Amino acid sequence: MKKLILVFTLLFTISSSLISCKNNESKTEEMLENDYDNDIIEDDEEAGVFDEYDKNGDGYWTKDEFGDSFENDFADWDGDDDGTLDEDEFYKTTFGNTDANDDDSISEEEWNQGYSGMYGNYAEEADFDTFDANDDGILDMNEWRNGFSDSEWFDPYDGDDSDDLITEAEWNDGLYGDWDTNSDGRIDEDEFVAYNGYYENW
Repeated sequence: MKKLILVFTLLFTISSSLISCKNNESKTEEMLENDYDNDIIEDDEEAGVFDEYDKNGDGYWTKDEFGDSFENDFADWDGDDDGTLDEDEFYKTTFGNTDANDDDSISEEEWNQGYSGMYGNYAEEADFDTFDANDDGILDMNEWRNGFSDSEWFDPYDGDDSDDLITEAEWNDGLYGDWDTNSDGRIDEDEFVAYNGYYENW
């Protein structure tokens, strides 16, 4: 009798384990399917956003279309409303864009996430610890400004005249060049999707 009970107990345990495994497998499959569906939704949403910017439907975001999209953003950078950006305005705005929690300082995490994302080319060439002159683990506006004062960041935006002022047209050209990651003179949907996520977090 005891042997029979042991056999039934063993069979019950095995059955329960099999049922549990089957349920876990179903849940895993469901989670994967949901993730896949979410990816499709996100891709569709990004594609829909790109279509809104690609006004002529040629599959590219042209420079004219780009300028129309960001014509109001330049005013946010131009603190004194004189129609141009000097270096102080340029670095003040990029500092603010990187300061994710708006505490007037940039932590190394903000540097790595925001700055490396939006201003990747410059992050690769710069070192947080070098910028952090007083070694307190954060960057203030002066450290940010001083760190970039001798860099090649501002000058490319200043166009050919190099008058130390960035016009709206020059700003538009410079920003367009940042989005155009393969430098072919046009922004396709892949470039848009890759960069748009950073810009939306400003």
